[in-house]
Amino acid sequence: MSDKRVSIIEACKKEKSINPFEIFFHVAANDFVNIHGPEHHVLDGACVLTAFYNAGGRINLDEALDKLMQEGGRMPGAACGLWGVCGAVTSIGAALAIIDGTGPLSTDGSWDWHMRYTSEALARIADVGGPRCCKRDAFLAMKTVIPYVKEKYRIQLEDSDIVCSFSALNQQCLRERCPFYRSTSFEIRDCDNYDIARALIREYSAIKGAEKCFVSLDKELTEIDEYYKGGALLIGYENGKPIATVAFRNINGHTCEAKRLYIKPEYRGKGYARLLINTMLDRCRKRGFREVVFTTKPSVMNIGYGLYQRMGFQEVSNDKGTVTMRMSLG
Repeated sequence: MSDKRVSIIEACKKEKSINPFEIFFHVAANDFVNIHGPEHHVLDGACVLTAFYNAGGRINLDEALDKLMQEGGRMPGAACGLWGVCGAVTSIGAALAIIDGTGPLSTDGSWDWHMRYTSEALARIADVGGPRCCKRDAFLAMKTVIPYVKEKYRIQLEDSDIVCSFSALNQQCLRERCPFYRSTSFEIRDCDNYDIARALIREYSAIKGAEKCFVSLDKELTEIDEYYKGGALLIGYENGKPIATVAFRNINGHTCEAKRLYIKPEYRGKGYARLLINTMLDRCRKRGFREVVFTTKPSVMNIGYGLYQRMGFQEVSNDKGTVTMRMSLG
């Protein structure tokens, strides 16, 4: 767990946004942040501290984040159910205490203010009800703190209209009861109709500038069942309509190659790319692969390239604009 906390803090130190949700999504996309878990007791407050600093807040960010890592590490997992207090709220409460230098004997008013924040945030979480969701509770806690920061510190953090992209990964999702859930259904399934996959991949190959990524396209599509044998070819469906693909193929039993991440243009911006990549990575791990590699052209797929980096893929080579990326699954 300590390694996860360090990774979260180091990731936050690289962020430049004044939007705590944007920072959260960037950092939470990494494999050291699970859908639920005590890593949120560090992550949530760290996102607020980072956005606060980037917006002009007068703190030493490195020292503040290191202090938050210590405080967040003191709160055990499952505290929401066992102690009746949510770790997302205590994390942000700790962030506020770090900003003000608040302690149990403080008489400057900060003790009072922080109690008002935590009580309001906990009330909002309680109004939605259980079971817990570390993503939903983080969003509610951050939604509560943004006006507080503006009123108390005269610092304006950016807000976001959150549409949760984690619902498909959360077995206890409240669905319509959650304020961040949208009724649109997105489902990722193994391909059971190769004609659907061929159509999506051909559409992908028609993107201007992407031609060099499809050197053996005809062979791939003709022998598509054999091409992905030992790997997987997945199709993403929105409300039953096929709109996305992602795949991986076996290279040598140890390494697999990620392929064909594509979402139809009119369905982008909904968080589906993260879901597709996370599902693909989960399948890779279950198949026993130790690393994933792939090539991409940032000049053509610059948005995807940035997402890969935020999710933990590392660039290992660049051959005239064609970049090889890698992620260890160990």
